[in-house]
Amino acid sequence: MSLGSVRNRLFAVIAGMALLSSVSIAAVYVATEAERADIRVDGSAIADLYDQTVRLSNAIRDQEAAIDDYLLARSSDTKSRFTATVQNEFDLEQSMRRLTDFTDESPGILEALNALAKETQAWREGFAQPAIAAVESGSKDKIATLISLVASGQDPTLAGVDNLIVELSAAKADVAKRDEALTRTRGVAVGVGIALMLLAAAASLILAKRWVTDPLSRLLTTAGSVEAGANVPFVTERDDEIGRLGHALEAMRGALQQDVDRSSVLNRFTEVTTFAVDDAAVADANLVALRLLVQPDAAVTHVLNQSKDRAVPEASFGPAIAEVLPLNALSRCPGIVRGSIYVTSDAQAPLSVHCPIYPTDHGTLACVPLAHGETVGAVHLFWERPDAFGLEPRSSVARIAEHAALAIANRRLLAALHGMANTDARTGLANTRAFDRLLEDALSARGPDEMVAVLMLDLDHFKDFNDRYGHPSGDEALRTFAGILRSCLRDADIAARYGGEEFAVILPGVDETTALAVAERIRSRAESTLISLAPGLTDRISVSIGVACVPLHAHDRVTLLRLADEALYRAKDAGRNRVVFAGIPEAPVAPAPEAAA
Repeated sequence: MSLGSVRNRLFAVIAGMALLSSVSIAAVYVATEAERADIRVDGSAIADLYDQTVRLSNAIRDQEAAIDDYLLARSSDTKSRFTATVQNEFDLEQSMRRLTDFTDESPGILEALNALAKETQAWREGFAQPAIAAVESGSKDKIATLISLVASGQDPTLAGVDNLIVELSAAKADVAKRDEALTRTRGVAVGVGIALMLLAAAASLILAKRWVTDPLSRLLTTAGSVEAGANVPFVTERDDEIGRLGHALEAMRGALQQDVDRSSVLNRFTEVTTFAVDDAAVADANLVALRLLVQPDAAVTHVLNQSKDRAVPEASFGPAIAEVLPLNALSRCPGIVRGSIYVTSDAQAPLSVHCPIYPTDHGTLACVPLAHGETVGAVHLFWERPDAFGLEPRSSVARIAEHAALAIANRRLLAALHGMANTDARTGLANTRAFDRLLEDALSARGPDEMVAVLMLDLDHFKDFNDRYGHPSGDEALRTFAGILRSCLRDADIAARYGGEEFAVILPGVDETTALAVAERIRSRAESTLISLAPGLTDRISVSIGVACVPLHAHDRVTLLRLADEALYRAKDAGRNRVVFAGIPEAPVAPAPEAAA
């Protein structure tokens, strides 16, 4: 067999096996690309659905607020506002239904959305429409009955919103699992491809020895007239070609292994952020992932706070520059300005761009924005040596940063939704639902000898106040009184708007003497606080308060609230603007005179 034939056979085998490995990898990637595109579409649709859920929740709450206002103020403007918010809710529901058409995770989401729509429609038919009819007919009895329902905390949409959030969270988790499974499939394909390439390399070495080295040795032994040295260049050239081929295969194997390792880091990072409890946990996991990918010497992650008036260094390592940044300072980072990764390859080079957030006079600096729709922060990666951050890993770094931004944004969105579900929109205090749950928790957590006090509070003559000054002034009075409550309570105490002009307070670990002192402080501060209603116009409000304690009066939530409420009505019957302890009649206290300016 001629040496040329050996060369052709050798390279045909190697090329065939390399081609087979490449084709197998490419086939898997092509077959899974449609799934990858579907995952991206589903992820984007779910993110949009999260955003629209917030807007839908706000629209429903605006309807409830508009009906409450209509019952109290009986203004045509509030009725028009109610009609507009109903249309806004309908438009958002239609938009969300269209979005579910773009995701494979839609059945549960669509069912929750339909259930929420039925719930709000039932509320409109059972409460809103009768309220409008009662006001338009002028039926005082019906209006009084409906106002009492408002005061009891009509809130029919919370369960529906919560169910929708649960379905969206489940859909997000399913998309993450699909993405992880797809990455694992591609990793297996790469592994098979690497195995085939290694097999090709091994086969090439075996064939080279069998078809080149052995026949050539025999040829040199039998052909005495040919000098052995004449064949050395050919053998050396053949060895060099095989060596270069081995190095190329090894480099290709290393590159493919790097891709597998990067995918593994991304998958583990995605899993960790699913369970992150706060921004700091996400930022810390983000730096751990980036450290595994690109091994910087120092790094810091700044995250904008909720109000976006400062950026906090939530995580860092090495000798990083980690300082709290004031308003708009982060916007001067080159990565934020460009909207993508910006790399200063050598800070010592002339005309290098220097980041004002992470000033350095040497080495390599990468400014990585944390953005997914909106910017939530930035990561700065620093290497002591120049040209330390090449082009190859940048796409992986960008994916890690984008996922970190999405995790932070989604966590904040869920927190906002849960906060809205448990917060009174007018005052910012807890609502009835949250208060009842927190009171149950306080009673369950108290020690055997520990007391818990409850205050029930009602603003005196609030309807007259509304009629005299108008509903906007009534809202201002509610907000002012909420501020008075906050100023009189400890961090551990809980204040809530319990409905209408009625409020409630939980005082854990407080005996009856302290509870009465706190109640009296609230009453005194309320009657002495001027409420600014308009330029040159002020007035005051007073409050009646009932107090009951566990275990002095009761051991369960229902009985405790009933006794505190009975004490409140005794305070009102006794002339208002006073504190009454459950079971103990209070001597009349002359109410402070009303003042108006």
